Amino acid sequence: MRIAALAGPIVACPALLVTRLAGNVPAFSSRLVSAARFEEVIPVLEAAAEAYREIGVEPIALSSQASALTLQHRHDEAVSLREQVLALHESAGDQFRIATALTLLGYALQEAARFDEAVAAHLHARTLYQEVGQATQALEARRNAEGARRGTYPVSSLRDKELVTTNPAHREGDAAYGEGMSAMKARRHAVAADAYQKAARVFAAMSDPSCESRCHFNLGLALYEQKRLAEAVRSFERAIAVASAAGEDEVRDDARKALGIARQGLP
Repeated sequence: MRIAALAGPIVACPALLVTRLAGNVPAFSSRLVSAARFEEVIPVLEAAAEAYREIGVEPIALSSQASALTLQHRHDEAVSLREQVLALHESAGDQFRIATALTLLGYALQEAARFDEAVAAHLHARTLYQEVGQATQALEARRNAEGARRGTYPVSSLRDKELVTTNPAHREGDAAYGEGMSAMKARRHAVAADAYQKAARVFAAMSDPSCESRCHFNLGLALYEQKRLAEAVRSFERAIAVASAAGEDEVRDDARKALGIARQGLP
């Protein structure tokens, strides 16, 4: 079985580093956003949406599109896509993902100044987080609802437009990661592997395990595509270790699934 054929969040080309900045903007892109480099972020998100759609991961494709629309201040359109993401997760019945989708929808509604709807979304998210035993997320959802009730925007809202200095080392890591994404999309897997290795070294040196874990995961995917299975296994194992230490549960779980598939191909 090819890793790309798995149902779920495992992807064979760019795995976005998801954060809540502007509602699901990738972490490697969020630093570009914070430095107001919007023109660089939007094409990355649009390319990621296309790549995810090609491999059948529609929720993340829609989320990437929604993030791009948010950056362009097309907030009602972003809300519409967030609602589609929510509907997909509701049909799958995963309460945690539904709650996350509601949170991101709430942020999008706040960006659109639709505060009453945002309050409802955040409170619904809070209920679901409580039901699945996620106390920290439930508390955050309550705070989100309070903020929306006051008519304020998300903490990371692009409306703030606060310019900060982007760390040069992070720029180096971002650039290498972006090169890996582009190479994977073009099926230049050896180039992608080299780029992800470089990005992983940069993020490791900066003690950024969140980004580092995703680099190892994507490196494993690039190696797997080259049938370099033993190396892919080591990369997935490293991704699991780093992600586990960083509390990146989704990356850890994706890497475990990928590891199982890669091991099946070993002699």
